[in-house]
Amino acid sequence: MKTRISKKFQTCFTGWPRIFAAPGRVNLIGEHTDYNDGFVFPMAIGYYTTIAIVPTDDRKLYIRSEQMGELIAIDLEQNSQRRSHWSDYIAGMAWVLEQEGIRLPG
Repeated sequence: MKTRISKKFQTCFTGWPRIFAAPGRVNLIGEHTDYNDGFVFPMAIGYYTTIAIVPTDDRKLYIRSEQMGELIAIDLEQNSQRRSHWSDYIAGMAWVLEQEGIRLPG
């Protein structure tokens, strides 16, 4: 998996990426309440969210979604507007980290 993702990364970006993956899950009782101390019955499934990252010198996040077939740039200096777009999940995570005092590189 890492080799395939690294090769895909190289078609759009430069540098050798660090790769991270998290399994998908299904909740057998249908609720997402674990983050509110609720009861859940989750199970990992055979799908993953995978990211490949390389830091940049500017304060922009360049994001490409294989599934959506798009390349998006998020300027961390102007990251307060919702776009009603899949990239809002990433922009929101970056915004929260910055609000907590964690200054992100690009």
